Amino acid sequence: MKIRSWPDRSNRQDDSKLLAVEARQLRALMDILETQLKHVGYELDMLVYTFDKLLLVEPLVRRSFQAGQVNALIEAFCIHARNLHEFFQGSRADALRANTFADNNFKPRPIDQERKTLIAKINRQISHLTEQRTSEEEEKIGSADRAKVYSILIAEADNFTRRLQPHLRSAWRYVPGAAAFGDE
Repeated sequence: MKIRSWPDRSNRQDDSKLLAVEARQLRALMDILETQLKHVGYELDMLVYTFDKLLLVEPLVRRSFQAGQVNALIEAFCIHARNLHEFFQGSRADALRANTFADNNFKPRPIDQERKTLIAKINRQISHLTEQRTSEEEEKIGSADRAKVYSILIAEADNFTRRLQPHLRSAWRYVPGAAAFGDE
């Protein structure tokens, strides 16, 4: 095993160059993390937006040609919900994970049976074209289901925000309890 020796401290110019390179690498890494965190913010912003729009639009839709608008909002809500669920839970190897951005005390909310059922509904009804897809209204992800998912994910976002690493807070605009990001 080769042991790396410390740089010769007698050469201050080499030390300055090394520190400058390390500072650039650290800044580049921070830029990447901040950009990724903004993507998560977008997902949360769209979850709030689509949930709010559905509350306004869904009760008003009576004609079938308008149902496509509601379905598009439901699908968008569900996709953003699934993305956020996977982010907070760290359930996909190829996806961003909340614990990358949070402090060591961050723990996602436990997944109870209700949450499992809701996410399974999203996967069957929206995210995946499977043999289990249903046409039965009571088996679809309805407004009550969406309200539960929304509540769960907003609680996750509040928890995450409280545990966000201090050096990343400037890139995160979500305010716990506010459930909205504001203008980009």
